[in-house]
Amino acid sequence: NGTLEYTPVDWKPETETVRPIEGDDHGGAEIPMAQDIANCMLKDVPMPTTLEGGVQSCFTCFGIEEARENLKVVEMDGYWKDLAQSGRG
Repeated sequence: NGTLEYTPVDWKPETETVRPIEGDDHGGAEIPMAQDIANCMLKDVPMPTTLEGGVQSCFTCFGIEEARENLKVVEMDGYWKDLAQSGRG
């Protein structure tokens, strides 16, 4: 429905519902990210980050979300262990 509901972790958490600008969920970075992908695929220009950097960013987001949901600090070793056990790490 195009809305985003979030509750900040704070002393007085209050849920706020916002309607993000359509197509701007990455703070205006959609166009530069798409240009990076196009340049990589069409002009053989290296991506500005590594695959490992992308995985680290994803895991960081997963950990932040887990911490937010459970209201506690998250041990990140489990994410890396799961990746190693999958045979892809």
